[in-house]
Amino acid sequence: MKVAKVLKDGAIPLYYQLEMSLRSRLSRGEFAPNDSFPSEVAIGRDYGVSRMTVRQALTALGQDGLISRKRGRGTHVTDKVRHLWAPKLAGSLDEAIVFGLAEKYQVDLLSREEINPSQQVIRALYLQSTKEKVHSIRRIRLYEGEPLAYIVNHLPADIGCMISSEDILSRLILVNLETRAGLNLTEADQRIGATTAEPEIARLLQIRTGDPLVHMERTVFDSTGRAVNFTSVLFRADRYWYKVKLKRTGRIDKIDWSLT
Repeated sequence: MKVAKVLKDGAIPLYYQLEMSLRSRLSRGEFAPNDSFPSEVAIGRDYGVSRMTVRQALTALGQDGLISRKRGRGTHVTDKVRHLWAPKLAGSLDEAIVFGLAEKYQVDLLSREEINPSQQVIRALYLQSTKEKVHSIRRIRLYEGEPLAYIVNHLPADIGCMISSEDILSRLILVNLETRAGLNLTEADQRIGATTAEPEIARLLQIRTGDPLVHMERTVFDSTGRAVNFTSVLFRADRYWYKVKLKRTGRIDKIDWSLT
């Protein structure tokens, strides 16, 4: 299939751009298991790159088990491509778990401990003293056994001690804050950006070092205005989309958009 040339010269190597484009086509279901995959010559022609660039991209896909290359038989898509067809999560991961397919999600609790907070956590939770302890909870969220996100929660120590490990594994932290800690959650500050995977995060999320990640940070406040939870989440960029609905506003000669 002829595709528009989407690769650009720059800081990101062409072979990596090509690999991401082919991986995206696989994740959209453009190629099914056992389908023939385009040849090096065809891919090079369609994308306007050399065979060496194509060979590097296909080697990476082969190492991940998404395609199988055998002499005399060509290149074929493997059954592992089905793992790329997991639903794209939209909006908050919490919302996706609560409102859809909750039974297919699992939690891997990596650690929970009382720690001295970093300066970032002190600012996020509006702590008055650097001597205040916080409860740190590290988890991996999985979908059908495949890792989706690396999650770290920081709670004031007096709140974190009210939540058991069993609670963490069975329900959302926000639900625990209300049902176990008796808090009334009312507001949250949230920001979303982009980053890349460091070696340890890449290992936990089963991706490669340097792969793109969606980074979300959120501070939740209770009805008294106290910051009771600071969450940092790293989502696999190939599994997560953030979508909003916009409505046009403003004069006829000016286009403005507002959230609906």
